[in-house]
Amino acid sequence: MKREAGNNLSHVSFLTQMKKRYWFFLLVFLQPMICFCVPQSGVWRSGGIANYSLISSDSVLCSYIQIQEQKVFVQLYHGFAVIKTKYQMRNTGMDTITLEAGFPVNSKYEAGFNYELCNIYFENSYSLKVISNGKKCDVTLESRLEDPASAYPVQQDWYIWKNTFPPGSITEIEIYSLVNTGNSEMTSGWSHSYDDVFVYMLHSKMAFKEPIASGEIFIQLMDELESGDIKGISPSIFKIDHTKGILHYQFTNLFSKDYSNIIVSYDHANTSTGYASANTQSENYFKAIDELENFNFGSLQLKTFNPGDHLDFQSNTDDPILQFLFFIGGIVVLIIFVVVRITGVFRSKKSL
Repeated sequence: MKREAGNNLSHVSFLTQMKKRYWFFLLVFLQPMICFCVPQSGVWRSGGIANYSLISSDSVLCSYIQIQEQKVFVQLYHGFAVIKTKYQMRNTGMDTITLEAGFPVNSKYEAGFNYELCNIYFENSYSLKVISNGKKCDVTLESRLEDPASAYPVQQDWYIWKNTFPPGSITEIEIYSLVNTGNSEMTSGWSHSYDDVFVYMLHSKMAFKEPIASGEIFIQLMDELESGDIKGISPSIFKIDHTKGILHYQFTNLFSKDYSNIIVSYDHANTSTGYASANTQSENYFKAIDELENFNFGSLQLKTFNPGDHLDFQSNTDDPILQFLFFIGGIVVLIIFVVVRITGVFRSKKSL
C-alpha cells in the first residue's frame, strides 16, 4: 500500500512538473507573438488607379507590346483626383495584335524591399474614358480572375476594352479617370491618420515587354492646395515648382521590380465640392487636365521637394523604438515568470 501511495504521489508530482513546464514553454512560444502583435502598416481605401495591363492567356503575344513612353498628368483636389495617362505603345512583332486590356476596379500591392507588412489598397476608379489613336473605346465592367495561374485565384471586377496594335508602329492610348481620395486611412504601427491619399501604380502586374522606356509624372495642386498641404510622398525623388504648384518626376527604363509606385498624402478638408459632386462633372475636369498637358513645362523652376515624410513604409518590427519596447516587454514577462516560480518553490518548502 505504501509503495502504491508513493507511486501515486510520484505520478502527481510528475504531472505537476509537466504542467509547470507546459506553461513555461507556452509562455516562451507565445511571447514573441504577443510582442509583435502590431497593426499592419499601410494605406487603406485610397483613391487611385492601376497601370494599364494587357489581358491574354497568350503571354507570347503580350511580350511583343512595349510602352515606349508614358506620361501621367494628375490634378489633386480636396477629396478627389483627376488623372490622365498617355501611352505610346509599340508592337515589336511582325503581325497585327488585338488584345483585351484594362485594370481592376479595386486593387492593392505590397510595398517592395523589406516592407512585408505594408499594404496599399485603393478602390473605385470611376468616370473612366479611354481613347485609342483618337477614337473612344467601349469600356465594359467584367468579372475576371485576378491571377488565373495562382493556386487560389481571386475573382475581381475589371474595366476591359480592346486594343489593336499594328506591327512596328506606335499606338497612342489615353486614359482619363476621376477617383475618390477622401476616404483614406494611413496606419503605421498604432498610429492612424485620415489625410487624403492618392495612389498610382506604375508597375502593377503588367504583361508588357519590359522595361517602360521613358516616362514623366506631373502632379498639379488644385483647389487652393499648396505644397505645405502635402503630408508625404513616395518615391522621394519628386521636384516641385512652389509658385505654380506642380510636382515632377522623370524616369527611364523602368522595370516592374523597381519600387516606383506613386503615393501622395495631402491635407483633408470637408468641402462642398467633393468627389460625389465632381463625378457628375467629370468631362469638365477632363478638359481641365487636357490644359495641364498643354502647359509649358519648360518654364518650371523645379527644386528638390522635401515634405518631411517620404512615406517609406517599413515593417513595424523594423522600427527601433518598437524593437526596444518588445525587448523590455519580453524581459518583464520573464522576470514575472521567475518571481512567480521562486515564490511557488518557497511556499512548497514552507508547507513541508
